[in-house]
Amino acid sequence: MPIFPPPDWMDAWLWKRASAWLKFLENECNVEEIETQLEQERQTETKLLTELVAKQVWYHLLARVTDTQKRSLFAWVQIIKRIGKGTGKYVDRYRQQARKQMQVAREAVPVWIMPVHRVLENFPPNGERFDVVIVDESSQSDIFALSLLFKSKKAVIVGDDNQISPESVGIEQSQVHQLMERYLQGIPQSERLDPQTSLFDIAQIIFPGHLMLKEHFRSVPEIIQFSNDLMYGGEIQPLRISECSEMLEPPVAAVYVPDGSRDENTVVVINEPEARALVAMVVECCGKPEYDGKTMGVISLQGDHQAQLIEELLREELGEVEMLDRQIICGNAYAFQGDERDVIFLSLVAAPNMRIGALTKRFDMQRFNVAASR
Repeated sequence: MPIFPPPDWMDAWLWKRASAWLKFLENECNVEEIETQLEQERQTETKLLTELVAKQVWYHLLARVTDTQKRSLFAWVQIIKRIGKGTGKYVDRYRQQARKQMQVAREAVPVWIMPVHRVLENFPPNGERFDVVIVDESSQSDIFALSLLFKSKKAVIVGDDNQISPESVGIEQSQVHQLMERYLQGIPQSERLDPQTSLFDIAQIIFPGHLMLKEHFRSVPEIIQFSNDLMYGGEIQPLRISECSEMLEPPVAAVYVPDGSRDENTVVVINEPEARALVAMVVECCGKPEYDGKTMGVISLQGDHQAQLIEELLREELGEVEMLDRQIICGNAYAFQGDERDVIFLSLVAAPNMRIGALTKRFDMQRFNVAASR
């Protein structure tokens, strides 16, 4: 008697096939590893697309540049190299030559990124204006940056008045006030147009409204919350979520140096025991696998001499090559304005053998904010 398969044999076969495949995946494949590989491929795809778009933009840009513009652009680059630090005998002559070449080369590049002093050197105030001028870190730019507005049809002023403002070191304030009274009569808010007022402050006075960016991507919530409470009224929204490979525990660590003391035989602010303890910790961290590839920075919260001492000790203990690989910079809060590192070491310098005034001024709070948010 012939035997026929059941009518639903195809469904049963497909079910068994799927069951065998799932068992294979469960026994032979690591789901977490596959997810990691998938994420890596997505990142590679994003990188390749970015490179492709960039190369296409450069291709079309170069195709529209004339030979005259190319010659002027190359000439301008060579002249800028001759200007260097701007201290040579013929530097004024070179600046005139650079400005002349820029009048032709400007249209060759649609977007120019320059510090303020380069803009003033190369673009005359009465020349053709840019469609848009964006001033980043404008809270650090002093009143001389106002000239940038002459060169723009529209301006975007980006800054943070809770971070470090310009300092008028070595400027006699009485002379500044005399000049303001003599030349700024009848100008609204003229009393605010001094070297200590930033371009960001001036923009807040002149323009009717501003937009506050509340999303923060650099620091994890445990770190940025200090600045959030101190300076921003809790309005900052931390969005940084570290991957497991990036996490360092704890995110914030306070280290007490029991033998820390200020040097009483000098006017400079130095706490050598604290400096040596900090350097030892940096060296120790560089030897740990969880810190592989991490960039580092050291901020002295009182003066520059402590940072200089720490840098000298790091050169002796760590070496130049390691410092370059980890992009280690030692300085005050100004040295890190607009910059960031994976790990920041803060040297408070304070010690019980010498009293200091309460650091409660607006300027002190700005320095702490910058230091804590790097």
